[in-house]
Amino acid sequence: MTGAGTDDTPCPSRLADRLLAALVCVREEAAGHPADVPAADAAARQTGGDFARRIRARAAALPDAPALRKAIQQVLGRGLGLLLLVVALAGFSGAFAAAAALDAGPPASLPLVLLLLVGSNLLMLLVWLLGVPLSRRVTPSLGRCAMTLWQRFAGGRAGIDAGDDPRRTVLGILVGGASGRWLAASLGHAAWLSFALGAWLSLLILLSVRAYALSWDTTLLAPATVAAWVHGLSFGPAALGAPVDHLFAGTAGQTVAGQAGAQWLLAAALAYGVLPRLLALLCCGGLWWRAQARFGRDLQRSGYARLRRRLMPDRVLLGVTDAALAPPPAAPPSPPEAATAHAVPWPSGPVLGLWLDDAGDRRPPALPNVHWHGLGATDTAAARTAARAAVAAHPQRPVLVLARATMSPDRGAERFMAQLRSLTAAPVQLVLIDMDRLVARGPAPCRQRLADWQTLALRAGLEHRPLQWPEGLA
Repeated sequence: MTGAGTDDTPCPSRLADRLLAALVCVREEAAGHPADVPAADAAARQTGGDFARRIRARAAALPDAPALRKAIQQVLGRGLGLLLLVVALAGFSGAFAAAAALDAGPPASLPLVLLLLVGSNLLMLLVWLLGVPLSRRVTPSLGRCAMTLWQRFAGGRAGIDAGDDPRRTVLGILVGGASGRWLAASLGHAAWLSFALGAWLSLLILLSVRAYALSWDTTLLAPATVAAWVHGLSFGPAALGAPVDHLFAGTAGQTVAGQAGAQWLLAAALAYGVLPRLLALLCCGGLWWRAQARFGRDLQRSGYARLRRRLMPDRVLLGVTDAALAPPPAAPPSPPEAATAHAVPWPSGPVLGLWLDDAGDRRPPALPNVHWHGLGATDTAAARTAARAAVAAHPQRPVLVLARATMSPDRGAERFMAQLRSLTAAPVQLVLIDMDRLVARGPAPCRQRLADWQTLALRAGLEHRPLQWPEGLA
């Protein structure tokens, strides 16, 4: 079985898998509940591994996963194309700037060439370093700008809901949070690195095939002052092996740089232009990779937390290990489903409401004249003990047991509801919610599941009532 650590291995498909999981999470959070696809849940459980791995496996097994993957590939493909275009333009700009600086006039001023090719690069790098603490505030603006550019680039309609276009949702995931900050920084560093490399390659080619007159002369500064500045800037070139001892050769106080000056210029452009941007790109790229690796592992989000009981069950089915409960002696005969659905009145006033499974962040349904008290999930042994104590402490309050209609009735739920029935003299009703998701499975599965729930409720001595009775099945 693949361990949890294997998920961090760099792989081209990892990003698409994490984006798919995050996209499904965003959609299900917007819908208010996870998609009810038992086959996908089963595939995730069969995959094994940690919770994050099962989330990705479930997302890949959903029916609309191929369409979502296609949208992800479109976003990544267009993003890569745009990146290559920007990098290419930046490289050509650097090459043009180097050629223009050398051809400014004989002799070419080395300070001016270095300033044009390196000065702006270092200045923008310094601005970025100073702005890193403010990047959390800048990123949302960058995200909105990216959304606007995406609408224009993809031909989308302005104001369209993100849920209607999965590509916009994917883009929002990419440019949001820490991942968006480091992605934007990486793109900027990649463009400046391309500019610096283009300038350096252009310098190397032009200085190799043409003879240029290079000079340190200035109008205002004395040769000794120029020499002091040059030696101060020679730390980087000297570290790369460029000669710095014979940079000045001339007569009558003139400072003229020959071959040593050309080598110094190439080394300075490499040390102060290429290497800082390369280091910054590697750092931001690593931080971006680390941030986006959490797409499918931010397990505190409600969209993921709701899936934990489905994908990481704390118990397995062992078959029938105990006999079914016998019906109460005074249990009435089973009426028709429609009559049961419409004849049972709703209680009024204070009502104890209990979820039969994990409630997540869901609120109880709004019922006329019903005031909910003590609502909580009873998905653990401790929670069911507390629920029985609460019911026993208020024997005159009606009890509503809320259950998802798509759940599979089991002996544990039956025994628990029978215990509730024995602890109170007030009515106890089993209320099925999310009927629309059950109806979506088809008439036959819906009719069978309702019959199973009614049989279980009657054996436990409860009144059974779906919250919304599906038409055509009554």
